[in-house]
Amino acid sequence: MFGNIFKPNVENLAAKKDIDGLIKALSYEKDYAVRSKAAEALGEIGDERAVEPLISSLTDPKNIVVRRSVVKALGKIGDKRALEPFLTLINDSDKLVRSYAIDEIIQMGDQSVIDHLISNLKDANPGMRSSAAEILGKIGGISAVEPLISSLKDSNLDVRRIAVRALGEIGDTRAVEPLIVALKDPDHSVHTAAGDALVRIGDNRAITPLIEAIKNTPRGYSANSIAVNLPKFGIPAVEPLISALKDSNPELRRNAVLALG
Repeated sequence: MFGNIFKPNVENLAAKKDIDGLIKALSYEKDYAVRSKAAEALGEIGDERAVEPLISSLTDPKNIVVRRSVVKALGKIGDKRALEPFLTLINDSDKLVRSYAIDEIIQMGDQSVIDHLISNLKDANPGMRSSAAEILGKIGGISAVEPLISSLKDSNLDVRRIAVRALGEIGDTRAVEPLIVALKDPDHSVHTAAGDALVRIGDNRAITPLIEAIKNTPRGYSANSIAVNLPKFGIPAVEPLISALKDSNPELRRNAVLALG
């Protein structure tokens, strides 16, 4: 219809809901903006005939804008045929493509990908491992807990931080002891995330280790988090907070007072 001779008018094609015309516009090589707009229009229309052509366009190496538009379009259509391509894109070279693919997998919530994602936690590429951990925190449920606990020992700090957050989102108490260990992680962002995850899970075993982490780590779980977070544990936090009133750290004592109040 267009080949690469006549530039397609995407707006007109979209207004007419001309699926065939928009699919052909996806291959218009002379202008990436045409391909991108065609993908967006197909996503808005939501016709399943566009799924396979859109998937084919994901391999477009020439322009990341096209890939971004295609991922979003496939997400709007919501066809499960896009799941496998999305799984390959969670390690894409483009940050936005990765982010869109992760979001779409989470939105679909398909449990059939869980085993695949758990396997990705052992991938050689840390980007793949961290993306898998992020998704598992949202949709992995209890089957992802033990694999994510293993990821707390990952050599890559981004993987460790995201695995910590994922365990906090799942909220399984099996993660409490490993997260207490993670409070001593040498990276500030990791042990801070571990503190937040422990508060989110809300297991009383975490109260004293949280206070100790504040006392013993110079840039650790911040002192004012006592006032903000420890009251969430309720009555079991009272005795440890009273003990904190005797600490040599004035910031710790002040926030313990606020928490008790």
